[in-house]
Amino acid sequence: VNWVLPRRLPATHFPFKFYREADIQKPGKNIFFSPVSISTAFALLALGSIATSWAQVLEGLAFNLSRTQEEEKIQRGTPLVSCNFQNSTEAKKEIDVHIKSKPHVNVNQILQDLDQNTLLVIVNYIYFKGKSHRHEFYKAYFDRKLSCEVVQIAYKEDVTALFILPDEGIMKQLEDALRKDTVSQWKKSLNHTRKRIEVYNPKPSTSSTYDLKMLMNLDVTNVFSEWADLSGITGKSDLKVSKAAHKAPLKIHENCTEAAAVTCPDFLPHSLPLILKFSHSFLLLIVDQCT
Repeated sequence: VNWVLPRRLPATHFPFKFYREADIQKPGKNIFFSPVSISTAFALLALGSIATSWAQVLEGLAFNLSRTQEEEKIQRGTPLVSCNFQNSTEAKKEIDVHIKSKPHVNVNQILQDLDQNTLLVIVNYIYFKGKSHRHEFYKAYFDRKLSCEVVQIAYKEDVTALFILPDEGIMKQLEDALRKDTVSQWKKSLNHTRKRIEVYNPKPSTSSTYDLKMLMNLDVTNVFSEWADLSGITGKSDLKVSKAAHKAPLKIHENCTEAAAVTCPDFLPHSLPLILKFSHSFLLLIVDQCT
């Protein structure tokens, strides 16, 4: 399907705003989501939104509205699927079957409930499975200001992950400081530092599902209300988003059968490696280096 989207997906404050809202929605639970995936789904919705509905979606997702005239066509497997919502049970089944037909997808009923008065549903699903190799040296940096160790681990297909392990008891302070500028500083510092480290992480596996009506707390309200103007989709003004869901499972496997040696001139042969055990709360940021 050919879609026309703003040239730049948001790379500013939206991920961190969403993180805080997710923490409020499910306090004490693991949080895992894809800001790019959510942004893409709602950018598609914005194509059919008019006036205030359009502006709220793009502003809420931190798009730069001054650049919206710069557009590009992209190829994405994002079809519109017609369902009979009067038969909510059958509609949920059709949606699940459609999602499960995608490669690597194994999900059970992404929508838990569906009202018979539903007109439009946005279903968003992303899957990440990373394979890493144990290395002797890693790009690593200790942030003294936030008392956390930042380690970059490379996966296949030009994907890297930042594992951020705070000192015990200060996770809340780290979360409060989590902003675009903070991450940018970490990445900049990592380019100048390599350490000999033994990393023991729990090979995290988690799955999170979010009701995206939480975006109303980020001022994306019109598209979910009677004031919605989505006439660019159907030509009629009586359409609103009844349901929006985002599901993101994560599996990371470590392949210890291969090892990579990296030359580091600052390494003392008889020094002991730094041991990092991810045995308490930590942050994980996954980055596609190509985008």
